[in-house]
This record gives sequence, C-alpha cells and structure tokens, in this order.
Amino acid sequence: MKRILSLILVLSSVFMLASCNGEKEEDKDLIFWAYEPQSMAHKNQYQALINVFEAENDIKVRVSWVVKDSYNQRLNNAILNNRQPDIAYLDQPIMASYVKHGHVLDITEKFNQSTIIQPSDFFAASLDTVTFDGKYYGMPLTIGTSVFLYNKTYITAPEDIKCWADVLAVANEKASGDLAAFEGIGAGGYAGWYFGGFLKAAGSNLMNDDLTEVNFANEHAVEAMEYLRALYALSPDNIRNSQHPFGNGKALFKLGGGHDIDSLRTNFPNLKFGAMLMPPKEVGGTSYASVGGDNLIIFKKSKKADIAFKFMEFLNSESNALKIAEFTGNFPANDTAIKDHYQNDPERLVLREQLKTAVPRPKIEGWITVNDNNLGAAIEEILTTTVDIQTRLNRAKREAEAYLFKK
Repeated sequence: MKRILSLILVLSSVFMLASCNGEKEEDKDLIFWAYEPQSMAHKNQYQALINVFEAENDIKVRVSWVVKDSYNQRLNNAILNNRQPDIAYLDQPIMASYVKHGHVLDITEKFNQSTIIQPSDFFAASLDTVTFDGKYYGMPLTIGTSVFLYNKTYITAPEDIKCWADVLAVANEKASGDLAAFEGIGAGGYAGWYFGGFLKAAGSNLMNDDLTEVNFANEHAVEAMEYLRALYALSPDNIRNSQHPFGNGKALFKLGGGHDIDSLRTNFPNLKFGAMLMPPKEVGGTSYASVGGDNLIIFKKSKKADIAFKFMEFLNSESNALKIAEFTGNFPANDTAIKDHYQNDPERLVLREQLKTAVPRPKIEGWITVNDNNLGAAIEEILTTTVDIQTRLNRAKREAEAYLFKK
C-alpha cells in the first residue's frame, strides 16, 4: 500500500510540474484576435508576416482568426469569461464602449515615444477614432471611405459636376426608364454610415460636439434627405433593386470604396468607370464622406503590453501596413506607408484624397445600434415611400436619444 501511495504522489508531482510548465510556456505567447481574411491566399500572406515578427522577437503569436460578422459577439463573450486576448482588432464604432468600461489600455505615452511610427503619420479621421479625452486608446490599422463612382459612357465631363445641383442636372438629362441615376445608399447600417457624409456636406454632424443631442433631424438632415430622394426619383426601383445595376451599366452613379473598385474591375472588366470626390452641397464647398476601418487595441489586463505595442508598430510599419490593407481592399491608416503606391491608379488616388476630409462616426456607446436600427431604418423608409421626411426623422431622433441616454 505504501508503495502504491508513493507512486501516486510521484505521478501527481510529475503531472503538476508538466501542467505548470505548460502554463508558463503558454503565458509566453502573444494572443492576437483578427478578422478572418477573405481568401486563403491572404490568410497565408498575413501569417507569413506574423512569422517574421515571431522570428525577430523570439515569441509565439497565437492568432484567432474570427469571421467578421461574429467577431464582436465572440470578443464580448471572451471578456465576460475573462479570456480576452492581449491585442485585437476593434471596429471603430465599438471603441467608445470598450474605453468607457475600462477594457482598453491607454497607449498615449508609448505612441508618442515610438521611434517606428507617430500619431502624425495617420489620416486625421482614423486617429480621431482612437482618441478619447486627448489620449490614445488604440492604433488605427486600416481605413476606408466612399467616393462617387460614375459611368464613363454617360458621364464624359465629370469635372463639370461641382455640387449637388450639378449631379441632379446630369441625372435629369441622362436618366431614363432603362437607366437609373443612382444605385442607391443601401439599407440599415450601410445607409446610416453613408448618410454621415451627406449630412456633413449639408452643414451638420450626426451629433453635437458634446454628444448630448442627435442632429439627424435638423434642417441640414432634411436637405440631405431631399437630395437623396430626388436621386431616387430618377432611379427606377426595378433597376436600382436589380443585381449590380452599376456594374451592368444601368446606373450613372454609385457610392463605392476600395473593395467596390476591386470588385467592379474583377467582375465587370468591360465597364468603363471613374471616381470623383463626393460632390459638395454648394460649388466651392468641401467634399465629405464617412470614414470606416479597423483599429488595434491592447487589453488593459494584458501582461504583455510592451511586446503587444511592438506588434502594433510592426503591423503598421511602412513595409507591412500596405500589405495588410490590401487584404481587405481598404487603405492603410498610416498614410506615410502609401507614398506613390497608387500613382497609376486614378480611382484609388481619388479615394486617398477623400480620406483627408472623411468624418468619423460619433464616439458614444451604442451608436452602432442607433446607426443600424434608428437612422438606417428611417433612411430606407424615407427613400422608398412617401413618408414626410421631417416627421420620420423626428421619430428616429426620439428613438435614438431614448436609447443612447436611457437611465
């Protein structure tokens, strides 16, 4: 019996030692969550970049590739179970909630003292999405926006389109029962996101500066909606709701970003199209569009903040930022990484110029719900029915403020 007990104790000690050693080895790993790339080729290229970082820093980076549609929910579940990664992607409109609840590390000092990359290297709009009370709670990684794509077969003098009135004039002249003026603004979340640029062009932001009031029911919002409704009136439903009307040459104009440009070139190689800045409301006005993209954050509970920040620098370096952005069709948020890369790509040059005046979404917890369920729903109803614009926007404003400021 004594021999059996002794053997049990020895085996137990061995298992405990192995377990402890395993935990220590695992603790050395840097845990990284990222969106699942859209192709295996891009995933392999991304992993190859990570392998370089591992070799240079003698560390293992354990990557969880997560499908974007389920990413936010899975990350929330990880936080609830105290299993959050060290470093992760985070969608811009989610930042406010994570910062408010203390999940994200303030990297201001590290960022300002970096010898690899500086805040001034980034597009202003992307940097704004990680800035709260003057401090940096993340580093932008990719950035996107929208421009006005046009069909060159019908639009032969795009330089003459200088404002909303010019767009409507061309649409009135060219559109017909077989040719829509406009492919549309989309529905739900997409519509709400696009609308931010139109509202800014009309003279307002989606919320006031101190984030205490929703602005998308004011007179500027009504003007923007009237403009869009006029374009929809010149865009027959059967064309606008068909598959790829712009790609099939059945629409004059389309909102689009880098991914759309890539898709049109691949799927509609015979389509002749160009890109222009989003037309301002008035001649001589500023062109605006909404900004999108993804940020990198370090969780406050991470014990590897220094190496996690070094990984941020690595991904955003001039040699890597452009590669990562191309996996998604976006731009690198680090503008210095672009240099003259798009010199022979006129559509992407327009996108790069548009990014200089792109506007971020309100940095308030819950905005993504308001964008999708309140603003997006209102836009869709206004543009597809005869509902009174002001009345419908007032309702969306009441519902949004009740949600955002609920006690």
